[in-house]
Amino acid sequence: MAINLYFIGPIRNEVIVFVTYVNSNYHLNSLDDIIKLDKPIAIQRDAYYGKVIERFIHHNDYKGYFVHVPDNETKLRLLKRGRISGFLEVKRNVIHGIKHDVQYYGLRYSGLIIHQNPIYFALSKQSINEALQQNIAQGFARLVEKGTLKEIVAKYQKHDFQ
Repeated sequence: MAINLYFIGPIRNEVIVFVTYVNSNYHLNSLDDIIKLDKPIAIQRDAYYGKVIERFIHHNDYKGYFVHVPDNETKLRLLKRGRISGFLEVKRNVIHGIKHDVQYYGLRYSGLIIHQNPIYFALSKQSINEALQQNIAQGFARLVEKGTLKEIVAKYQKHDFQ
């Protein structure tokens, strides 16, 4: 069953980073450094990490460099047990976790951007009609045009995610 959606945005970019322990010797300067690590990287099942990572994941020589997991708790557990070098995650989730979740104690994220992707509002076509979607899209465009959207994003990134 296909879900039909209206997309409005983008509202911001999702940035994917490599996460490991502060005291680890793992440093990524390029995406090619992933295949130089001594342990695999955990990635979430069905998540998309960009074209380069997809090529690594599907290349027979590099499949062993990745462990597919169902959730963040599994990533954290594998890292604590020393089974992986680190994991890939959305930067804002990591920053939030480091500030507010004891499970993230002692973790850091690499400055290397693994992948970034625009994020949109998705509205079900079953829940709103086309006229309402157009109204919302026009309102969103006005927020962008006036700079209000930038102010809102900056305010919440400043307080919660940076």
